[in-house]
Amino acid sequence: MASISKNQNGTKRLSFNDQQGKWHTIRLGAVTMKQAESVKSKVEAIVAARHMRVSFDAETARWLSDICDDIHSKLANTGIVLPRIKTTLDEYCNQFLVRVKVKVSTKRTMKQTTDALIKYFGRETDPVTITEDMVEDFAESMRKARLSPSTIDKRLKTARQIFKKMIPKMINENPFLEIKVTPTINEERNVYVERERVEKIIDSIPDPEWKLIIGLSRYCGLRAPSEILPLTWDCILWDKKRIIVKSPKDRTL
Repeated sequence: MASISKNQNGTKRLSFNDQQGKWHTIRLGAVTMKQAESVKSKVEAIVAARHMRVSFDAETARWLSDICDDIHSKLANTGIVLPRIKTTLDEYCNQFLVRVKVKVSTKRTMKQTTDALIKYFGRETDPVTITEDMVEDFAESMRKARLSPSTIDKRLKTARQIFKKMIPKMINENPFLEIKVTPTINEERNVYVERERVEKIIDSIPDPEWKLIIGLSRYCGLRAPSEILPLTWDCILWDKKRIIVKSPKDRTL
C-alpha cells in the first residue's frame, strides 16, 4: 500500500495509494529510516480507516495531532486528512456559545466553563495542543481552588462537550474524554422543611401568587421557577384532579 524511497541527498519520500486507489508521493525530508517507517505505518492506518469509513484508532489520532504542520499539510493536500483549522481557544469558545441551542440559564453556566478554560489555558492557545495531562492539571487546579466537586464535574462535562464539537475539523481526539467525571450530590444542601414551617411561611405572605409557588414546590414537588412559571389554566385538569407539568429539559410533558 505504501513504500519509502531514498533520494540521492539522503532525504526520504513516501508513496502510497489513498482510499480511492489514487497514487500520491510526499517528501519527508531528512528523516531516519525508522522515522520514515513510522510515518508509513500511520499513513497506512489512516488510509485503511478512510477506506472502511471508521474513526482512527487512538494512537493514530494522537500521532496526527502531534505531527508538525509541514507533514500534516502535505497529508491534507492528498485528501486523506482534513486541513488544520487555526482557531484560538478564545475564538472557538465564543463561537460555541453563539451556536449552542440551550436555555439562557444553561448558556450562562456554560460560559463559566469557557471562562475557566480560557483563563487556565490562555486565549491564544491552539486547542490541538491541549493534551490529557494538561486536562488533568486543569482539573487539579479547580480542586486546589476549593471548588465544590459538583462544580468541577459540571465544568469537566461541559468542557468535554465543547471539545467534542471540534472533532474532526480542529482536533482528532477529545483530551477531556478520559478525565474522570462522576455525578456528585452535595448532601449538606439537603434540608427537610417541616410542614408546619411551610404553613407559617404561606400564612405570612400577602401575595397569593407567591403562596401558590411555595405550595406547588413543597406539596407537589414542582421545580421553581422552571416548572411552575410555564403553568397555564389549560394545564389544570379539574375533572381528573391532575396537573400537566412541562419538562424544562426537552419541552415535553
